Amino acid sequence: MDSNNDSLKMIVGLIVVIVLISTALMYSITTEQHNVTARGISVLDASGRILYLEKRPSRVASLSPSITEIMFALGLEEYLVAVDNSSNYPQTIVEWKREGRVVDVGGYWWSIISIEKLAAAMPDVVLADLGAHEKLAPKLEELNITVVFLHGGSSRSIEDILSDIWIVASIFGVEDRASLVINNITSTINLIKSRIPENTTPPKVFLEVGEWGGIWTTGSGTFLDEMLRAAGGLNVFSKYNGWVSIGNEDVVLANPDVIICLRSEICPEDYRTIIENRPEWSSLSAVKNGNVWFISNGTLDLLCRPGPRIGEAISVLAKILYPDLLGPLNNSDVLRVTINE
Repeated sequence: MDSNNDSLKMIVGLIVVIVLISTALMYSITTEQHNVTARGISVLDASGRILYLEKRPSRVASLSPSITEIMFALGLEEYLVAVDNSSNYPQTIVEWKREGRVVDVGGYWWSIISIEKLAAAMPDVVLADLGAHEKLAPKLEELNITVVFLHGGSSRSIEDILSDIWIVASIFGVEDRASLVINNITSTINLIKSRIPENTTPPKVFLEVGEWGGIWTTGSGTFLDEMLRAAGGLNVFSKYNGWVSIGNEDVVLANPDVIICLRSEICPEDYRTIIENRPEWSSLSAVKNGNVWFISNGTLDLLCRPGPRIGEAISVLAKILYPDLLGPLNNSDVLRVTINE
């Protein structure tokens, strides 16, 4: 009899444990996936603020191209009512702006965004870039418009970019879609790394991003610097932090193996002339070995936008650096610049 009672107690105890574990798992999944609290939907944005939304937004304004791309990648494009004027991918958003289905509020920088157009679009929430739009916060608060900040252009790493995707997903409760997007990015990066032998000496790379009163490049602490490392390259100016202006002599001392120019305001022929007018550069390994590249148009956007296509962007860089390992890059936006001797 005692044996039967003990068995019954064990069975009942086991059932209780199973119920408790199941309840805990259900609560954990609900909390993680839907972040719904008694105060509403909680969102931890890139500025470190915890925001509470009464409900899932149905009208969203995106103030940067990378955020617009995140909305599309997560299948949330139907909620867009306003975007910045640089949002041009995918082509659908260009057509929607042309048709008036989505309002073009100007921008991308905070100082040239039309607050009037933004308010007239009546968004439930504005998704903004912390680096480019933080100064808009007081004005939007005055208008009682909720703004959620993403890292955007101020992303310091690939992790920051993935975090942005997750923040947007958490607002709408589509974490499952975010997992697919993020897994695709990480799988692409891991595949690239697997094809480059571990003992390979990374090529030294100089990324030129502009010439406004000096030669501009990226140091460490930027998403472009980490993208370059993920592609198997070594940023010759990683000793600096952030976006920096350098001189011709700095480039000569660094002696990069590869030069990649990311410019929209000039063409490859112009860049060839620029290099030829920098006689000191004739001694650079990149120039002597014909390893100077010019990237423009849609591929320039791809590389400069911290969004869901980051895996593709890293793949472009990796194919420039390791054509023998990763295959040729057939892309009309990426051109080798030959320098006249």
